Amino acid sequence: VPAPVAFNPSGGGVARLPDFLKGAFQAAVDAQVARDDWTKASTDILDAFENVENLIVANTTTWEINDNLTLKNIFGYRDVDHTSRSDIDGTTLGAFGARPGTTDFSTLEAEQYSNEIQLLGTNRLDGKLDWIVGAYFYQMEGNQDQPVQATFGVNIDSPRGDVKNEAYAVFGEVNYRFTDQLALNFGVRQSWDKREVTVKNQFRILSIPVPLECNVFPEGVQGGVPPFINGALPEDACARTVDESFSSPTWRLGLSYDVRDNMMLYGSVSTGYRTGGF
Repeated sequence: VPAPVAFNPSGGGVARLPDFLKGAFQAAVDAQVARDDWTKASTDILDAFENVENLIVANTTTWEINDNLTLKNIFGYRDVDHTSRSDIDGTTLGAFGARPGTTDFSTLEAEQYSNEIQLLGTNRLDGKLDWIVGAYFYQMEGNQDQPVQATFGVNIDSPRGDVKNEAYAVFGEVNYRFTDQLALNFGVRQSWDKREVTVKNQFRILSIPVPLECNVFPEGVQGGVPPFINGALPEDACARTVDESFSSPTWRLGLSYDVRDNMMLYGSVSTGYRTGGF
């Protein structure tokens, strides 16, 4: 259970709470912050839980074509199901975090595949040169839904949506030994990534689902009036899909020197790449 460190009466959905509820939260947070015993927690969720199920499959297949050439394939698969219910605000007040006494809980499901194929050459140029070339592929699809109670009677499913990620790469590396002790290593890689997300965040008032992004209010009525008085919108009315692609070349250069059997000196320079996301 998290422990609050401060209360912001003007933040998020809290700003719409009546003053007496803001005062109650302020008092609850102040009391917990002032507590000396960090081993004690406050919560209104008595049936909290977390369950994670993982299925992982991995396989490496190697074929020695001849004494100097090897083909290797590395395959990976993972399926994860995660369910949980927890208290976000860390107080005994039932206005934030999971909804007590309900069957709602957070879910996350994801499935991913990856495969890498390598061709390795050894003992070339009279044993001075080793090399590797290869290609890589990765794909992941998943969805997440986290229902929380934002304030009394107002329930938010956020984050809620689907994601799809893909990655491709080609690479190569050589290791050249000038002598039995001195070696040069150089590698390059080109990466391509695509990220896609469909956001379906919504909130419910009195259990009626209303998409959060639309922010629909009757004409002439100021904000703060529940949109459902004109009828609930379809669940996917405000679903929004965005995607972005990224790519970058990267490289590494290194030099190593074997001083003796159990000692090596080396230096290297490398570049890195981290794809973007949402």
